[in-house]
Amino acid sequence: MRAVIRPAALLTRPDAPFDSEAYWNELQQRRQQQVNQLRTVLQSAFKLRQANEVSALPGVGGLLIDDDWRLIMDLKQRTDLLVFDETRLTTIRDQKCSSCRASSGNFWHLKDTKIEGKRSGRGVHIGIMDSGLWTLHPELEHLAKSSRVAVCRGKAFEEIEAADALDEDGHGSSVASLIAGKQAGMAPEASVAVACAGMDPPSRVMVSAIAWLNQLQVGRRWGCDVLNLSVGLDLPGYYNEGFYKVLQEAKEQYGTTIVAAVGNSPYPEAGYHQSPGNYDLVLSVGAVDANSGMISLSAWGKVTGQEYSKPDLCAPGMNVWSADTRGDYSPAAGTSLATAVVSGACAVVIERRNLHRCPDDVKQLVMRFVRPLKAAYAEPSMTPNELAARKVGGEGCLDLADLLSNA
Repeated sequence: MRAVIRPAALLTRPDAPFDSEAYWNELQQRRQQQVNQLRTVLQSAFKLRQANEVSALPGVGGLLIDDDWRLIMDLKQRTDLLVFDETRLTTIRDQKCSSCRASSGNFWHLKDTKIEGKRSGRGVHIGIMDSGLWTLHPELEHLAKSSRVAVCRGKAFEEIEAADALDEDGHGSSVASLIAGKQAGMAPEASVAVACAGMDPPSRVMVSAIAWLNQLQVGRRWGCDVLNLSVGLDLPGYYNEGFYKVLQEAKEQYGTTIVAAVGNSPYPEAGYHQSPGNYDLVLSVGAVDANSGMISLSAWGKVTGQEYSKPDLCAPGMNVWSADTRGDYSPAAGTSLATAVVSGACAVVIERRNLHRCPDDVKQLVMRFVRPLKAAYAEPSMTPNELAARKVGGEGCLDLADLLSNA
């Protein structure tokens, strides 16, 4: 049985100026100290039999343990550790809108968000944890040379050539095409790093993926400007804080803007979000149609056990055309598609406003570039003013016209 362990306490941020070489050097040293301390804890308390039963994950200050279930259960009893095991997450799947296919899609999301003709994202690094990446698709072939890809081969993630990556399900390739694809991408000039985790990965795989993304060095910085997540940690309607601290450190220590799908709800009523899309620290995304109406499967409302509502904003997520597994394009619906659109938009905002590693500023700014929600399937009788007052779709529908008006 495999599991990832890390300290329950948050890592203290280095005193050096953020984004300086001294800051990143000290952060890496502190991460390695966490790893060494965990090794000491394990060796003294549990007497692991072989050194190869442990793999270091300095990106989250953790260790990947490969041992019997009794050891893992003992570790779970410790209050000073967080343990991520074989518990399965749920990839937030898209719903196919039809059997239509085309060699070139109707990329209405570009026009709807006012970015058509002004796409870029140059100099911005976007991390994606998803099913995989298929760079043989014409939409994604430019990423074969410019992106970094890793796969989980039993234990920690191992980097491979992007041209050798696979995506049997196609979800990750669809997401990547909306973020940085040639025709469909919001930010085709951004660089991407894809952690190929497969569909419905174990929780330890998600933590390992974030560890790998945090350890990527891009110029003088480590980690990613933006992290795109389309996974759920529990059933819709629950608040699961299991990954909160891991994502909190990615945001606070590495300056990553975390964009997460609010979740595809099986019910129209409020409150059926999924974690981490219902965490306060993420930019949570719902889905709308071409008429600026929130679609039926997009979760909304107050988060269970919390004093705030999600999503933070909405973006195109109905009949959105993206790359498929057959080399063409096909339409689908879902909050994961809308999340990819917003991740790409974040890259453009970072580029235009020079907000590298400023996650709070990026989140607040993106939430300003919106227009009102016109309708919501869940509350058909509400007027746009009532929808806005109740934050049914967060701040509204993504609209980058003000950002790009002087471009």
